[in-house]
Amino acid sequence: PFSEYLLCAFAVSHIGLLASSTVRGCIAALKAWHLYLDLPWHGGPHLNLILNGVKNSMPSSSRHPLRPPVTCNMLLSLSSLLDLHSFLDSAVLAVATATFYGQCCLGKILSSWEDTFLDGHTVLTSHLSEPLSSNQSRKLFLPFTKVSKSRGKFVYICRQADASDPISALKHHLLINSPPSEVPLFSYQLSLHG
Repeated sequence: PFSEYLLCAFAVSHIGLLASSTVRGCIAALKAWHLYLDLPWHGGPHLNLILNGVKNSMPSSSRHPLRPPVTCNMLLSLSSLLDLHSFLDSAVLAVATATFYGQCCLGKILSSWEDTFLDGHTVLTSHLSEPLSSNQSRKLFLPFTKVSKSRGKFVYICRQADASDPISALKHHLLINSPPSEVPLFSYQLSLHG
């Protein structure tokens, strides 16, 4: 088994070279290997202090610059560039507007995989409620979030008064793509025959 001194030396050797998350990942892998081999783990308070030092000394090159936030004008531009007769473009506008106005991350709404989805983690067509009001606001169930885990949470999607309206985009997507209730909500047809 590695001593705490050796673990600290390993972490210190990466100061200014790697992101702290990378160094922590290496340490976690070493810990997992020790546990797998049923060896004692000697990581302790000194190692935690060193890892905090690695974080504080992280090179600026390991940080991604902040991206500008998505704006309503960006959604309007997107809307004007998409062909809503296209199955894909209809799904793209629906997911973009629902994500924006539902204040979600794409990872909570879309599957990470192209050909399959993780049941219990992906928003299905059946998770979209029927219209709740005269302006057709909808409730969307997110089956899994980082905080609530498998309890999920609801987001509300309300009508907007311009071309970025998520209600119109969802309605059009459901009409043109007709995704069955048991598939991801933003699935789209590849051809006229699905």
